[in-house]
Amino acid sequence: MSTAAQLIDEAQRHGVRLLIRAGKIVVAPPGVLPPELKSRLRQHAPEIRALLTQLAAGRAAWTSRSTPDARRPLIPPAIRTLIEAIESEAVAKGWPKELLWGADFWGCPRGLASVIDIDDEIVEVTPDFIKILKFKRDLLRFPRSH
Repeated sequence: MSTAAQLIDEAQRHGVRLLIRAGKIVVAPPGVLPPELKSRLRQHAPEIRALLTQLAAGRAAWTSRSTPDARRPLIPPAIRTLIEAIESEAVAKGWPKELLWGADFWGCPRGLASVIDIDDEIVEVTPDFIKILKFKRDLLRFPRSH
């Protein structure tokens, strides 16, 4: 394993993802890495940047070879349309596609596709959150005695 790969793995063990944005290495979330590791990351920045760029290109090539329905067959077309409308903006802001397209798995939400409803509206996309205006209203019967 290369030094760059070892440093990326070490950062992940600290709960940090290293991303490439506008050609620069970005640490998400910021402020978590120990100073010693941060220093080693800076020393090997060109190698790390090259490896992250190569990995991202490999993921993009794999994704482009998959048909959309094969990647997310359980997502209704209306919800797919909502997510496709913001996908490029979200990816440019560092959102991994898994967090956008992940559907329910054994009843547990895995991504935006699992929490958004057909009548909802995506209002804002930032690097930290996606704001959803929910239109669904549910009736809840609250009994007087439990």
